[in-house]
Amino acid sequence: MSNLEQALAGMHNGQWWGWTDSNADKVLSNVTVHDNSKTLPTQEEIDTKIAEINLNKLRMERNNILAETDWVVTMHKELGTNIPAAWKKYRQELRDITKDYTSLDDVVWPEKP
Repeated sequence: MSNLEQALAGMHNGQWWGWTDSNADKVLSNVTVHDNSKTLPTQEEIDTKIAEINLNKLRMERNNILAETDWVVTMHKELGTNIPAAWKKYRQELRDITKDYTSLDDVVWPEKP
């Protein structure tokens, strides 16, 4: 599913839009609205929705990576030992990833210790 299709699907529930021609390019100018209560979004609205979708995908991947490192924190808490500084730094860099990156396409992941 293209970014445009994901954005349109995420804007309203139901099948409110379609393509003017099934062979047409998947661009906004080839979208037709099937539901008279809806209007075709602007390119700016589409771009905003795509950015939101991309950021959410980045957050989901970041959360999965963080979850894979939870064992380090749990182990050290159970042993009563300090969490190594490198792991603390790595996990913080993961939590902060959305301050510098907006999608999986541009992200540079920190190196795991």
